[in-house]
Amino acid sequence: MMLSLFSWLFILLLATIFFEINVVVVSGRCLSDQQWFLLQLKNRLDFNSSSSLKLVKWNQSTNCCMWEGVTCDAEGHVTDLDLSNEWIVGGIDNSSSIFNLQHLQSLNLANNHFNSDFPSRFDKLSNLTHLNLSHAGFIGQIPEVITNLTQLVSLDFSSNSFSGPIPSFSFAKNLTHLNLAHNQLTGSILSINWSSLSKLEYINLRDNALSGILPATLFEIPSLQSLVLSQNQFTGELHETPELASSTLQSLELDGNMLNGSLPMCLFRLQSLHVLILSSNNFSGPLNLSSILHESNLSTLDLSFNNLSINATISFGTYFAQMHTLKLASCSLKRFPNFCEGIADEIFELSILDLSANQIDGEIPDWVWEKSSLSYLNLSHNFLVNLKGPLTAPSPSLSVLDLRGNKLQGQLPNLSSYLAYVDFSSNNFNSVIQFSDISVKINSSFILLSNNNLQGGIPESICHATNLQVLDLSNNSLNGAIPQCLNEMESLKVLDLSRNNLSGNISDKFSSNCSLLTLNLNGNHLEGKVPRSLANCAILEVLDLGNNQISDTFPCHLKNMSNLKVLVLRYNNFHGLINCLDENSSWPPLQIVDFASNHFRGELPYHWLQSWEAVMVALDENKVLVFEEDIHFEFEIEKSSETFCLPESEEACKGGVRPVTIISIDFFQGIYYRYAATITIKGSETRLVKILSLLTSIDFSCNKFEGQIPEVLGEFKALYALNLSHNGFTGLIPSSLGKLQHLESLDLSSNNLSGEIPQQLADLNFLAVLNLSHNQLKGSIPSGSQFQTFSEDSFKDNKGLCGIPLKENCSVVPPSEYKHSYDGTHIDWNFLSVELGFVFGLGIVILPLMLCKRWRVWYYKHTDGLLSKFFSRLNQGSKNRGR
Repeated sequence: MMLSLFSWLFILLLATIFFEINVVVVSGRCLSDQQWFLLQLKNRLDFNSSSSLKLVKWNQSTNCCMWEGVTCDAEGHVTDLDLSNEWIVGGIDNSSSIFNLQHLQSLNLANNHFNSDFPSRFDKLSNLTHLNLSHAGFIGQIPEVITNLTQLVSLDFSSNSFSGPIPSFSFAKNLTHLNLAHNQLTGSILSINWSSLSKLEYINLRDNALSGILPATLFEIPSLQSLVLSQNQFTGELHETPELASSTLQSLELDGNMLNGSLPMCLFRLQSLHVLILSSNNFSGPLNLSSILHESNLSTLDLSFNNLSINATISFGTYFAQMHTLKLASCSLKRFPNFCEGIADEIFELSILDLSANQIDGEIPDWVWEKSSLSYLNLSHNFLVNLKGPLTAPSPSLSVLDLRGNKLQGQLPNLSSYLAYVDFSSNNFNSVIQFSDISVKINSSFILLSNNNLQGGIPESICHATNLQVLDLSNNSLNGAIPQCLNEMESLKVLDLSRNNLSGNISDKFSSNCSLLTLNLNGNHLEGKVPRSLANCAILEVLDLGNNQISDTFPCHLKNMSNLKVLVLRYNNFHGLINCLDENSSWPPLQIVDFASNHFRGELPYHWLQSWEAVMVALDENKVLVFEEDIHFEFEIEKSSETFCLPESEEACKGGVRPVTIISIDFFQGIYYRYAATITIKGSETRLVKILSLLTSIDFSCNKFEGQIPEVLGEFKALYALNLSHNGFTGLIPSSLGKLQHLESLDLSSNNLSGEIPQQLADLNFLAVLNLSHNQLKGSIPSGSQFQTFSEDSFKDNKGLCGIPLKENCSVVPPSEYKHSYDGTHIDWNFLSVELGFVFGLGIVILPLMLCKRWRVWYYKHTDGLLSKFFSRLNQGSKNRGR
């Protein structure tokens, strides 16, 4: 027995030694030049050593073939180099030693931050078969030399900032995988000889600026399985292509383009095709959904946001059982399709259903709540009026339910404990909110009930949703106090209770681990002070306490919130000086500041204003105002075997988002929430459903501020609206305000401003609203095309002003100004210089005549002589004319 044991141990030892020898033989002993090239590469690279897992371990005292990320052949040549996720920020250019590794077959530089042009020496790596530069931060054009890599099998340049045309890969005969998605590539793809790339299986050109028509040869690649051309600018029609009948294409995504015409039926007859996404184009014509599904093997179909007239009213039969994802948003549907007729529940696989933005009215059928496979249901923006049957226990797989923008009424349904996302906003529910402990104990991460007529108080049981991230109960008729437990929730990121009838004090119980990004309590009857514990919410971006009855001094305890973008305190009882803010207080991201209609006094702190970096960044004149990214959240959904994507925004929703299948029990799903703020621009309240990334507004009106208007305001180059009206500002209007080239609204009325209106204001070409009335301004109103559009009301009650559009004419100086010039306070040098010249000249002639006899005799003698000659000639001339 003992001998047998020793025998086995001996065999095991031999096997281990043999394995180690094999590893050394296979990996090879690193050649000295290869090691030198790698070390030189490391020394040139600029990377974060604390985050590096590979480069930081490279050591010249060890075999380089055993280094992390390095693989060698048997001779010791480096064949594979993986430097992905190494936090590299620079160090690869045309002089890099990486191009001396002539035996490289695979190079992975993905997920770094090079922020440099693409080197033009990649053609030196002629043996490359796999090249991955995704998410690497490269910019500029892809050089043509990349086409010399004829051995390429896989190329991934996705998620960089590459621009210009796509180079031709016609010589890469072995290319199977091509990913250029998420760049800024332009031009047509007609010039690429797609027919020569007969081994291509995967093409992804998503999210670029490619244009032109789609070449027929692209669909004729015999081995092609997945073609993704979404979010580009392709035009033209898709024609019937007989060659598609023998195609191996499994997934086709053309959403977010400008394709038009009717849909070719050959796509639906393609038996290999399982995913077809054609949303957000201009396809038109009638389409019988039942017949096309009968001919196809599709499991995912998205026809949303086209001009199609879809007939979905007839029975679908058992061939619909294979459908996993169906999106028919904005397809002019008027009735709820009966998808489940004749399909047993055990074979019904529909998981994602989107029928939003149609004209469906009436009731939501019972089967929606009964099918166990359904996990995502979007029926928003229809005319639905009733939930057929009580929504008390829908399928436990249903995780996302979106019914916003309908006409649902009556009692708010009792929600399932499995729902992670619930949106019943913009309906006609008029009951109290009743959350039982069972209904929210749970997974509820999003509860959106805004824009209804909900009554009563906010139940404390809602705090049992320990995963709650977004709670939006805005624009209802809720009353009572805000439950203290809401402030104590550490998971909550957005709390919007605005435009209700809530009262009482704001609880001073914000968690020390507060993760709030948005707190909106605008438009209630809240009293007391701003909670001191609110300072715990260090990452807060939006704070809106406007239109309440809060009585407090300026909330100095918030001065260290370095992420704050929106601060609204308008229409409260705030008072006192803003004197707690100095050069150490910094709110660089501030975009919207509204302190209007309070009782603040004193001067505006210069150092505080100077720290607002976000409003000092000049706008790109070629850049259109776009929405800032929505707040992104993740939440866990249980008991599901499929993942799905939710639209990132209303605009992105038009294109839909394709499902991604992951066989998993638990997974994290990303979702976006759009926060809002109410500001006053151009004299009226505007509710911004999203904070524009380039919109900035400052409103200090209706307070008791005094002193001069700070010159630093002229540095706020991104400012859209400025309101300093109804204060006690004195002095001149800063001419630096003329540098605010994007300013559209300027209100300085009802102050004590003096002097003239700066001529520079006439250069504000975008200025649509101007109010300088009720001040002490004087002089001529500046001339300029924009100033000619303002009415007399913009300048009234300034007694010293004149010129268009006022009735006072500047061509005649008012008498008051003459008096003003003689009382010693003002000297008009133009008039005075003329008078002095006359008196001085006259004195030179008269004084010598009076005081000097010799000069007087000489003057009279010569003057008499000149006059005698002049008149004698006149007399002689008249005699001649008489003859």
